[in-house]
Amino acid sequence: MICVPSGVADEKRGSSSGVIISRDGFVLSDGVVGQVFKREGRRMTAEKLQDEVDVRVPDLERGGFATYPARVVRRVRGTDTSLLRILEPPPGGFRECLEPDTSKLLRVGDFTFVAGNAFGMAQEAPPTLTAGIVSSHTALPAGDAGGAVEFLYTSAAVNPGVNGGPCVDIDGRLVGTVSTWLPAAPGEPYQFHGKVIPMDRIR
Repeated sequence: MICVPSGVADEKRGSSSGVIISRDGFVLSDGVVGQVFKREGRRMTAEKLQDEVDVRVPDLERGGFATYPARVVRRVRGTDTSLLRILEPPPGGFRECLEPDTSKLLRVGDFTFVAGNAFGMAQEAPPTLTAGIVSSHTALPAGDAGGAVEFLYTSAAVNPGVNGGPCVDIDGRLVGTVSTWLPAAPGEPYQFHGKVIPMDRIR
């Protein structure tokens, strides 16, 4: 799915991927969902975060997207995560949703899959799904309420636009959300990998 600020011109709207986590329309996305930009010549600079967003859900049966107004319930910058609520879900709720599971069962080498609006292409095609393995992780201090793992790093292709999208394990359990992708830069040990917020931290 795609989350964009509502009531803002397309050329000024940032977009985030997301995942519906309940039939009644709760959505997880990244910490900058609702980002509005300001154009300065050929450059775009982040201007503000807007709490009113449009959530575009792929309609796989008929093609295209269904758009639902939503509102940010809470942002947590420390986990680069936002919780949204779709204001008027369809009658009977959403049939397709991924309930949050645990990330504590993941080990280095386990398969992971990430999905989202890579390069903004989901306007013309369904969201992308890529596979990889857990290549590494960083630890939280012992006894932290978020569990043992601070971040997971996956070799699944995480391209611009996938931020906020779901990360699932081999059994299809929602084990985290995508924070960002790591660029090739001196001193970056996880370059070319996707950075995932473990679901136990999000909880």
